[in-house]
Amino acid sequence: MESKPTLASCGSKRLGSAGATLLLLALLGLALGLRLLGVQHSLWLDELHTGWVVRGPWEQLPRRAALGNHGPLYFAVAKCLLAAGIPTTEWGLRSVSVLSGVLVVGGTFLVLRAWGVPLALAAAATWAAAVDPQLLWFAQEARPYALLQAMSLAHVWLGWRLFQARRRTGRWWLTWGVWVALGAALLATHLVAVQVLAAQGLALATLWQGRWPRASRTADGTASPQQPGWLFLGLALSLLLAWGSWPLAWHVWHHRQLWLGVFPPWQQVLGRMIRANVPLATALVAGGMVAVLVWRRGNSRPESRPAQTDEPAALWSRHRLAATVFATWWLVAGPAGALGLQWLGVAKAFFPRYLTPAHAALALAWGCWAAWLPGNWPRRTAALALVLGTLVTWPTLPNLWQHGVAVKHASEDWRQALATLRRHARPGVPLLLAPGLVEERLVQTGSVSPELQAYLLYPVRSIYDPGPVTPWLLPQGRTEAVPPEFWARFGQQGRAFLLIRGSPQRVHRLGQSVAEEAARQGIPLRSKRVFLFRGVGLWRLEAATSSRVR
Repeated sequence: MESKPTLASCGSKRLGSAGATLLLLALLGLALGLRLLGVQHSLWLDELHTGWVVRGPWEQLPRRAALGNHGPLYFAVAKCLLAAGIPTTEWGLRSVSVLSGVLVVGGTFLVLRAWGVPLALAAAATWAAAVDPQLLWFAQEARPYALLQAMSLAHVWLGWRLFQARRRTGRWWLTWGVWVALGAALLATHLVAVQVLAAQGLALATLWQGRWPRASRTADGTASPQQPGWLFLGLALSLLLAWGSWPLAWHVWHHRQLWLGVFPPWQQVLGRMIRANVPLATALVAGGMVAVLVWRRGNSRPESRPAQTDEPAALWSRHRLAATVFATWWLVAGPAGALGLQWLGVAKAFFPRYLTPAHAALALAWGCWAAWLPGNWPRRTAALALVLGTLVTWPTLPNLWQHGVAVKHASEDWRQALATLRRHARPGVPLLLAPGLVEERLVQTGSVSPELQAYLLYPVRSIYDPGPVTPWLLPQGRTEAVPPEFWARFGQQGRAFLLIRGSPQRVHRLGQSVAEEAARQGIPLRSKRVFLFRGVGLWRLEAATSSRVR
């Protein structure tokens, strides 16, 4: 007797057509090409932290990563790639993110097709992921966010498969173990991964407590999908396995006051995020309405059986309902949590990069929602609207036309600033560094440790060679806090440098402030700004009466 097709086998049939394969390869080529364009621009301050971490010894890697509020996993992957022969250059450090960004695009297509989304809609959503400026940005950055997005996609996919399984076999338990371990790995990459675990818990609770059938057998005699008890336990085990991230979470919470007076209010950041990514803002509004529609009509009015499958209509409806709920909660959980923290007064600064899991879910959610439209023509119209919408609201293609790159990275040019310093420096010359990091405030409180001191100085201890300088910190621009040893060395050398991260106004203000403090120390100065570009300024300070000046 011929066995009935399963959800997995139907999905594999849909994925097996030559046309779908060629379309996927074309989208992957587009994604890779866009992510390689402009990838060799100068590393900015946070990326220099990555270089400092991966160039250090293995035993210091977790500690150095934690000083930047990150888990160690991404840095360990990057360090392994560099040890395998990839050069420690801009593109070498960003290679993990580039590959992860391409995986996010390809995974979006494969998951949507396996979830039963028509080819046109899946391709349109994948196109949106390929040209999304947010996904492009993080795929060209030597930071863990693109890897986090790829791992989040795999984790949500595995969770959905576990929930859809009809019986707990040995393969089910193996998948469950991989899913639990991957959840812990997410938290070991970045703490914002907790929103991915929370989203899956909310999706499971929604399906379990809602209209999902709880009977052990369906009307056609097949077994129902799994009750989520073991899945809730798996989410809890992921948190327990990521015990190494708990001290980091406590550290971030304990020093949260450092962030309050430094960045603009959360509402201003939200406004910038909306202007930068109109489709995400629209999706957060439209997603709620679509979720309500799916919730009310998902099981009560099952659609007719799709032409390309032999699945029972009720099973197909539950199959798509679960996929839509998973994708919707994944998209909404992060922004909703951020709004809740703001409303409770817990957080005052929340940047769009903390919503990177939501950005990875954007195209996935659009594909799921549009798949509920009845008939082929409405779905094809939705696919065309998604493609045209990205052309209108996302600046990727205009940037390609005007600037030759997909994303304009207007970040700090540390490469050229440190090259300028190297050309002007001589052995032992003192350098006063104002890196513009939040943690500089800890120096003023006297709670600085050797690890924190090294962390604050990593811009001149990373992959760009600053020359034979001797660095000191200028914490928060307080020139009265400059150590006396700096002035003594300056008096011996007759020359010093001031390296500042910030706006042109901050560069000019700190340059003048250091000159005034030198006068109070009895050292009249001649100062000259020798470099100022993209958020980094370099001043050369010379003693006006010193015979050592060249």
